[in-house]
Amino acid sequence: MSNPVLTERDLEYIFAGKKKAKAKSPWFQGALFFGSFLVISAIVFVIMNFTTLKQNFDFWYNTEYKISPASQDVQTLSAISPGSTAAPSTALPQIENNSLYLPIINVKAPVNFGIPNKPENVAIGLSKGLIQVQGTALPGEIGNVFVTGHSSNYPWAKGNYNNVFALLNKVVVGDVVQIKYQNIDYVYKISSIKTVEPTNVSVMESKKESVLTLMTCTPVGTSLRRLIVVANQVYPNPNSNKTMQERSVENSLPPVH
Repeated sequence: MSNPVLTERDLEYIFAGKKKAKAKSPWFQGALFFGSFLVISAIVFVIMNFTTLKQNFDFWYNTEYKISPASQDVQTLSAISPGSTAAPSTALPQIENNSLYLPIINVKAPVNFGIPNKPENVAIGLSKGLIQVQGTALPGEIGNVFVTGHSSNYPWAKGNYNNVFALLNKVVVGDVVQIKYQNIDYVYKISSIKTVEPTNVSVMESKKESVLTLMTCTPVGTSLRRLIVVANQVYPNPNSNKTMQERSVENSLPPVH
C-alpha cells in the first residue's frame, strides 16, 4: 500500500480549517505602506526640529494659553511715539552693541553686519547669530536694513543660533524691535508680515524710508518659503537719518533654514 501524499489543500484544511484565509488586497497593503511612511516621516521631522517645536509650544503655553502680561520691555518700547525727537520717558532696555532684541518673543542675538551674500559667508555668519546682508542699508541710513536668521537647522549644525528666529512667525503688526548699532539704539515698529517665494528678491530692495526687514524660512523645518517681517523706524526720528550710499547686493535671497 503506497503512502498517501498530502496536497496543499489537505495541509490548508488541517492547519487552517475549512475557512480559507483571504489574501490582503493590494489597496490594503498600499495604505499600510503609506501610513507607515507618514508615521516614520513625522517622527523624523519631530526629532530633527525638536528644539524649534518646543519653543513654539512653550510660547503658545505661556502667552496664548496662560495669557501672561506683556513684559516691561515690550511696554517701554511700544510707548515710543513714531518720529519722536524727544528721548523716551523710560530708559530703553540695555542690550549689547551690534545686537537685536525682539522682546515679544524674547530674542536677543548678535547681528553680524556687512556679511557678503555668498553661501559660505552666510553660513559662517549665521552660526554666530543674525546677519545684515552686505549692500543693504545700515541702521541710521534711509533704506532697507535686511537682517536674516535661522528658524531651524540640522541638529548636527554647529552654532548657538540655529533656532534664533524659531518664533518669528508669532510676531504681529505693532510689535517692536530694537537694534543697537555703533552704540546707538534704534527702535522699529512692525508694519507688515508676509510670506514669499525663495526667489522673490524684491524684499531686499532699497526703500525711500527707513525700514528694517527680518527674514527666515517657513514653515518651520522647511525651506519652502520665506517669512518677511517689515518694521518702520520710530526712534530716533528717521528724518535725521543719512542718505544711503549706493552699494551693490547679490540678486538672490540668503540661504537660510
